[in-house]
Amino acid sequence: MDNPEYDNPPPPYYGCIFVFGFLSMAKPVRGYKFGVPEIAKGMETEGQVILYDEEEWNNHLGVGADNPDDYFGGDADVVGAKSKAKIIDWEEEEIPFFSDFVLTVDVEFEDIPEITDLNSVLNFIYDAIHALGDPESEINAVYSLFEGVNATLGWGDLDFSQSENKIKGYVVRNGSIANDLCSNYSMDHIYVNKKYAEKLDGVLLEIKTWDLTTEKFDDKPDDLVEGPFLEDPHEWYNIYKRLKVLESELLAKSDRVINSIYAFNDSFAYLRKEDFASWSLINQSIADFLSGGPPDGLEIPLPRRSEGGDDFPSLILDAALNPTGENPLQQGTQALLAIRDIIDEEIPEKFNFFFALMMEGLPTYTPTDKYLREVIDDFDIDGTVPETNIIGLNDDLIVYGDVELDGTVITLKFEYPENTKDPDNPDKELKDWEIVIAYGEQGGAGGKVFRDSKTGKVFYDTEGLGWLPEYEINIIVGISTLFIIGLIYAVLIRRKTEHKFLDKLRGRKR
Repeated sequence: MDNPEYDNPPPPYYGCIFVFGFLSMAKPVRGYKFGVPEIAKGMETEGQVILYDEEEWNNHLGVGADNPDDYFGGDADVVGAKSKAKIIDWEEEEIPFFSDFVLTVDVEFEDIPEITDLNSVLNFIYDAIHALGDPESEINAVYSLFEGVNATLGWGDLDFSQSENKIKGYVVRNGSIANDLCSNYSMDHIYVNKKYAEKLDGVLLEIKTWDLTTEKFDDKPDDLVEGPFLEDPHEWYNIYKRLKVLESELLAKSDRVINSIYAFNDSFAYLRKEDFASWSLINQSIADFLSGGPPDGLEIPLPRRSEGGDDFPSLILDAALNPTGENPLQQGTQALLAIRDIIDEEIPEKFNFFFALMMEGLPTYTPTDKYLREVIDDFDIDGTVPETNIIGLNDDLIVYGDVELDGTVITLKFEYPENTKDPDNPDKELKDWEIVIAYGEQGGAGGKVFRDSKTGKVFYDTEGLGWLPEYEINIIVGISTLFIIGLIYAVLIRRKTEHKFLDKLRGRKR
């Protein structure tokens, strides 16, 4: 879809996406039809793990990689384990995909009860940054320093155009900018949702699901979910591009805040060098301003009188920029620095995003082959761009990802540079591998087959797909594997790294 607004990447909408295959029904939409018949309401479907070769899994993905249960949940690493789903109802409507699926997917962070979903993650970062300039906060480092400068210089009465006051004006200006940016940081969930939310035409299905298990299914399902099908196949790539725009804005806004604090810090160092007397007055004024209050809370030592006193402003600002979590100030500001980790490690590049999408099943309209072709052509993945942080693999592994479509059969290829060793087992050289996913003509995905790229040997197989590479597809009508995984875990806060991200928010040393 040609749209100048999306020439530079935009934010995604990810949520619980599921897969299944059925007969067809329906309403033409841009040449595509929603493929679930009315008779499917109330119908139960099952999926099953057919084969799992753990040794070969490790030979291809690595011993430190996710296992099938990490990808698919439940007992996905046990041959014979079954999953079940029951379709309750559906509704054709405009889907507020971002607000209803991305921002509200459950996220469990230990010891931080206020973090429950992506909304609260955004708010946690917002609160930490905003608190630096909030006079009522216990971690109001930027505000406290700026007020200390104000109390000393009486800057409202000074003419900073005069040469003797220019250096002081440099401190005041940088302090004002830093305090303003912290106080008015906008990337909370309300701002993000208002700016990036977009209603997309599609169908919401309501489904009860039972995770893969070797036991009898309970009467009560494990989840009751709404699954979105999008009418326009181009929206999947637009979702990825919107994600990249959101990434760029997060980076730009956090850059502005961080760089403004650095500039404020540098201005103190410059003042100390050029006008030591003024610097000494400001240094003591800040100590007086904080006396009896925040110094104890911040656990920052007061300046000593010996040798002209410590550089108290730098002590505080250096602490604010050091996300170790060793004192309350650092615990509050480390979320600002953690934005880098979200961007660098959690927001995927193109192949990784498409991989996550396919692991979710990418529900399609019919004709399926044309719908899939539109999606794959939009992503334009050709196996020439190396990526790291591939979902479920060791973060350091370099992968050249490729995508092929043969009719309604998608093959995701994972190729390592020559002689790549398993980072978690240096004695083992990793083998290239691929995932094959077959779609039925009615638009639903069958099981997933993991196999060696060169030999075709299968090392993981789920029901719904026959043996490959002969492509003798054997999809049972009305039956497919229903793997429900929150896409927010797969794309933004992966299960493998969610605690790692939490540790960074807390500043815990690993």
